[in-house]
Amino acid sequence: QKHLPKMFLPLAIASDLTGSAAQLCGVENFIMWTLSEPDLAHHLVRTHIETAAAGAEVIAAKYGTAMVTTGSVLGNNDIFSDEMVRDFSGKYLNEFVTKCFEKGAGPQVFYHLCGNHETDYKVLKEQLIWSPMTVVHVAYQGREVFPSDLLIQEFGGWATCMGTVDTKLMLHGTPKQIYEQARDQLLKGRECSSGYILGTACEVPPYTPPGNMLALVKAAKDFGTYGTW
Repeated sequence: QKHLPKMFLPLAIASDLTGSAAQLCGVENFIMWTLSEPDLAHHLVRTHIETAAAGAEVIAAKYGTAMVTTGSVLGNNDIFSDEMVRDFSGKYLNEFVTKCFEKGAGPQVFYHLCGNHETDYKVLKEQLIWSPMTVVHVAYQGREVFPSDLLIQEFGGWATCMGTVDTKLMLHGTPKQIYEQARDQLLKGRECSSGYILGTACEVPPYTPPGNMLALVKAAKDFGTYGTW
């Protein structure tokens, strides 16, 4: 308490409802079942969210709160159409977060939409549960990082927006490339009225060169100040 502020929250992590359910039977099998045995695929996802929501309830009961961290990873446009992302991911995100809130978790929610969400971000937006303490992060649009101006256009006002620097670039790019992409994303997103965070498309790889990490931080310091709003 002397050295650490009261800024840490217990987390209830269910990072990918659809993908975690798929691991119960094998991802390849699950993807096929969404077409050939959809009722069975839905049963697996619902089983997983019941278990994950029960875990969130236990954490909230023990610690008084539990920030809900979840998202759509397997449910993305490289694997599924927008309609299937809605049916096998979006509606379960809605159901899961609702259950967590009913069981005492939240109201903090972090949505990590990993992978390619080129067009399905629209159907996910319709399904997500919003609280006054929500952060939303979309990784890629096609093969490119999801543009921060589109991110705040779609999600600004609903949630704090987390912009993206390419994870592959963090690992294999140069500090100059990192700095320039971070700068561009910051300038597009920093005026978001509901707040803006700079991040990477997914976790920062453990072998990221220190110079690339320093470039990311420097860009945030150089261009991350808010406007006059």
